[in-house]
Amino acid sequence: PAAPAAPAQDGTVWPDSLKAYVEAAFAKCGTDSQRKTTDSKLREMIRGAIAKGDLWSRNWAEEPAPVIETPKPFNTSLYNTFQNASKGVSQGDLYKAQVAAQQRATVLKNEELRKQELQKKIEKAKEEQKRQQAELAKTTTGNGRYFGDKQGKRERSSSPETVVTGSKAGKKKAAKAAKVSAKKAKLAGALDLNNEEETQRRTQRFSRFEDQLRGKSPSPLRDATAVYTTKKYGVGGNGNSMSKQQKTKSAKFGGLSVIYNEVEDESTMDLEEMTAKWKVKGTCTKLEKPYLRLTAAPDPSTVRPESILVQALKMIKQRWLEKPDYHWTSEQLRSIRQDLTVQHIRNRFAVEVYETNARIALECKDLDQFNQCQTQLKELFRIGNQGHHMEFLSYRMLYYIFQNMRLDLDNLLREVTVKRIRDPAVTHALKVRAAIALGNYHQLFKLYLDSPNMSGHLMDIFIDRARMWALQIISKAYRPTVDLEFLTKALAFDDIAECRKYLETHGGIIPAGQTVLDCKLSCGPFAASPLMKKKL
Repeated sequence: PAAPAAPAQDGTVWPDSLKAYVEAAFAKCGTDSQRKTTDSKLREMIRGAIAKGDLWSRNWAEEPAPVIETPKPFNTSLYNTFQNASKGVSQGDLYKAQVAAQQRATVLKNEELRKQELQKKIEKAKEEQKRQQAELAKTTTGNGRYFGDKQGKRERSSSPETVVTGSKAGKKKAAKAAKVSAKKAKLAGALDLNNEEETQRRTQRFSRFEDQLRGKSPSPLRDATAVYTTKKYGVGGNGNSMSKQQKTKSAKFGGLSVIYNEVEDESTMDLEEMTAKWKVKGTCTKLEKPYLRLTAAPDPSTVRPESILVQALKMIKQRWLEKPDYHWTSEQLRSIRQDLTVQHIRNRFAVEVYETNARIALECKDLDQFNQCQTQLKELFRIGNQGHHMEFLSYRMLYYIFQNMRLDLDNLLREVTVKRIRDPAVTHALKVRAAIALGNYHQLFKLYLDSPNMSGHLMDIFIDRARMWALQIISKAYRPTVDLEFLTKALAFDDIAECRKYLETHGGIIPAGQTVLDCKLSCGPFAASPLMKKKL
């Protein structure tokens, strides 16, 4: 038998009942792990009893035994079945087969329970529908008599025909009874799924939404303020006299006059053709205009035409070179983009506007505005506009790489042809991707120092995260210490002071009076750095 727990270190003597309690607890243990657990729990109970002072006064014979979790029994029958069916197979493979079989059985059982639950819900819904139809049938009688819904109300047996010649109050009651009866009869028909008339009515109602999606139904702009101008125009779109159904409407909305023909079948028009019918022709001549979010249809008097927008863009570029003010510049560029959008201008000038805005946003590390501009440039290049396509293709690749957007990056790489790979900017972005994928931080920072166009500005936004990623590799490979001069060159810092500041900011341990990094002590803080929450 297992020995009882040892007495306390202070020489406390145990009572006989406690010794019997301990021996009984150890006798129930079948494995070493259970004995260790029992020993730990018994020591805790005895210490508690000594602290409370009831070690001798407590009735240990009636004290509940420590609860010990017993392992689940192994399914020997299923294991023997597999063992007999597959001789010569290793026990590991048999155990895997057993686990797989148990998992399949659990899945099938859950699926069967879900089917049963669904069947119960369907039957319950059918019973509820029958019950409602029966109640509605009771409340409406064949001779038009109406009975109240709540119990306890007396029966109103007077029919509408007999009350018509009566008092004024009787007439009101009869009218109300007839109205409620008709409403309940209509509801009873609506609940009947076998009613052919009701089915057709619902089909027509649903097809109304389908027609709206196809453009057949009038738009809210037409219904809002459309007025008939038959007298003013007198003829339809084909030059003939218009019938009543072919009247041309003139809709005035926000100062914008639009003329359209109802006879035109818009179901054959695409989205661009339909939006082109409502585009604005600006008349504003101001070069500088604040950006305001649209809350209604644009007013032509506040929209600048393309000729004015060209001058405005030239003014913004000149002022940025003379006195860079990103807040003012960003607002003016967004205002130009808004005027381009409401006038549906998607030509080479629009590409120039978005390219300028994207470059300035990169220079000022405004990733949100840059992403908006590159999204629009992607669409403008897709429809055939000329511009710096390869430059912004490389920016988009770098953006996806550092944001860890693997699916978007894979889709973008499918568009990279052999001709595009020869471009230096695209080649640089592909090398950055390869360096990160291979964990080659030396090559990554070499590419960072030799970035074409404005790729360096985009990499500046993510370079701190790349340095922390490289430091985790260095701190494991260069133990016990690594020189700060080496880190300055390897991680592309300007000088040792900048390198030291970065390391100390992110938990790096630099011994006092030395110019080395303690790799062993710095490894933990580097791994827990907030920069590593998002993997590179």
